[in-house]
Amino acid sequence: MAHTYYIKTEIRLSIALRYFAGGSVYDIMVSHGVSAASVFLSVWGVVDVINNHPNFKLEFPSHAQQEVIAKSFEKKSGAQFSKVIGAIDGILIWTHKPYKSECLAAKCGEVSFHCSRKGKYGWNMQAICDNKLRFYWIDLRWPGRCSDYMAWVTSALSLNINTSEKTSSPLIKKGYSIFGDNAYLKTHHTTVPMKGHVSEAEDAFNFFQSQLRISIECAFGLLVHRWAILRTPLRVPLFKVAPLVYTLVVLHNFYINQTLKKKRNSKL
Repeated sequence: MAHTYYIKTEIRLSIALRYFAGGSVYDIMVSHGVSAASVFLSVWGVVDVINNHPNFKLEFPSHAQQEVIAKSFEKKSGAQFSKVIGAIDGILIWTHKPYKSECLAAKCGEVSFHCSRKGKYGWNMQAICDNKLRFYWIDLRWPGRCSDYMAWVTSALSLNINTSEKTSSPLIKKGYSIFGDNAYLKTHHTTVPMKGHVSEAEDAFNFFQSQLRISIECAFGLLVHRWAILRTPLRVPLFKVAPLVYTLVVLHNFYINQTLKKKRNSKL
């Protein structure tokens, strides 16, 4: 007769965190005294709980929050750019070579998931972060072959921003902007480097623009460094990649918030 046993919530969380950090399933089994099935049940249970908890929902900042973020970026800016509310870029979320059944479900061919620049299969994740390297928006709907520009302009956020600009309540406060690289286009709400042969002043602008834009690359680096599972191809079904990565991003933000809170409390 099969035996069932209860695994405490804190143990399940420990299992999931160790898995996210790149731990071997077999090592996790031994260190926690559970079966392989329990490891995966714990991991996806934690993913479901976090992704459905209202306190962990990623939300685009309000105008008041945008002002706070802009002041934070201004302190970092050598040129005192005062109206930057975020940095945007894309990252390839590395996955296994998709199966035919997964491609059929995703309604695109295997080659669509292959990023020739990286030589890897995966998803194109678009993200925006603040000056504290916290992500407040991500979008993971396009396969790795898709360009950053296409992934961004077809996202719900980009469409909402463009639509709201025609109303009295724009999503991005007037005059404020998101900084990106030349994979994106210059708009009322997106600032990119000057292209081609530039003047001395334009070259200086590009330098100071990159000084803030690099925040998103630092955020990606910190995310991958913290959750080593992202350093190798994700061995999970393609449709589970997005919820898994969302959880990793949320936990990344949580850790930064807790660190900032401790620093503030230590100064009191």
